[in-house]
Amino acid sequence: MAQETEKSFPFDAEETEKGFDKVYVADDFARYFRAFISSGIFMKDPTNLQVIANGDMTVTLKAGKMIIEGYRYDNSGDIIISIDPADGVLGRIDRISATWSKDDRDIHYTLQKGTPSYEPVAPECRRTEEYKDYVVADIYVAAGVIKIQQQNITDQRLNTEVCGLAVPFTEINTDNIFTQYQDAVNEFLKFADTCIEGTVVGQIEADLAKKLDKTGNSGDNVVEFTQTSSRQNIMTGDTHKTMFGKIKKWLADLAAAAFMQTITSYSDLMAGTAIADYLVNAKAVQDGFNTVNGKLKSVDYDITFPSGVTTDFVHCKRTGNIVDFGFRILSGSIPYGSPLATLPADLHPKYNILIPSQYLVINDVASTGNVSLMYNGSIFQEYSATGTLNACVIKGTFII
Repeated sequence: MAQETEKSFPFDAEETEKGFDKVYVADDFARYFRAFISSGIFMKDPTNLQVIANGDMTVTLKAGKMIIEGYRYDNSGDIIISIDPADGVLGRIDRISATWSKDDRDIHYTLQKGTPSYEPVAPECRRTEEYKDYVVADIYVAAGVIKIQQQNITDQRLNTEVCGLAVPFTEINTDNIFTQYQDAVNEFLKFADTCIEGTVVGQIEADLAKKLDKTGNSGDNVVEFTQTSSRQNIMTGDTHKTMFGKIKKWLADLAAAAFMQTITSYSDLMAGTAIADYLVNAKAVQDGFNTVNGKLKSVDYDITFPSGVTTDFVHCKRTGNIVDFGFRILSGSIPYGSPLATLPADLHPKYNILIPSQYLVINDVASTGNVSLMYNGSIFQEYSATGTLNACVIKGTFII
């Protein structure tokens, strides 16, 4: 008869006066599966639970299967998921997961909306008693976008931090087996030492232990030497006495400099270290001059415009970390949501920048309105969400 701590599964139940003597719940079955299958995606099909952009503000969660803590999830058909409209200024990251829910007693997809920010982060991946999220995709919703593209979707299915693959026997702990083996080896070595001690073999081993091999440890040997009269390099075949004499001469000639640390980089040189206590590497000084010269040098860059646009007075210059740019569009037809121009990758700002009071001609009507310089270098008009820009004069200065 099994003890209270012993549990086996499954056996047929027998009916007694008090009812059936064996009762099984869902977790008994789940515990059976999680003993040999880790939680994650069944990746037989590469599109299994993949998230696909639809070219608008929706995405598709493809059909697929996974297992979470022994509970199986099947999605037999594609699911269309709507994404909330983008913020006008800040981007965010939304997260799509297969979520195990204790209260709902099922596994279903969830869409967690991120918080708009200049540096957005994905919502938390929950692993609690109530919810267990296994993330299949993160979606970057940039400021002002009107459609989600595939490059905005980060596939997380193979990321073991938040999802991963369902695989058998992910961990096998052999620590106890190895410990038993090591203990047995140690006991045998103790027995061998007892047999050898006190014999001729034991005496020979004791004598050999006192002998210094050519490659042995000479840490306790005492060396008497005299400083050489001139600087010489150590050579193969030198005795300890000769080598230490040569080294002593080098240290005596270098004096205090022999024991100083060396500044090898420009960053360490500029860190405020007491220079008198250090030797300065020439490369560090050269890097310092190159850095200063580079900050004073002005470099011209090109600005990219949409096709069919006529421009003049285009300039874009970087001096150190300061960028100054400007241009005039004489004619064109640029709808709202499309960039007026794009700065090169070297000049992308860290955050989105609002440039106020720029001259704009929208739907052939002249006005003054704001434009946005995005962190990816694209410039958009923010004056009219329905108008088409025909001409403009844009100028700005910012620090990278």
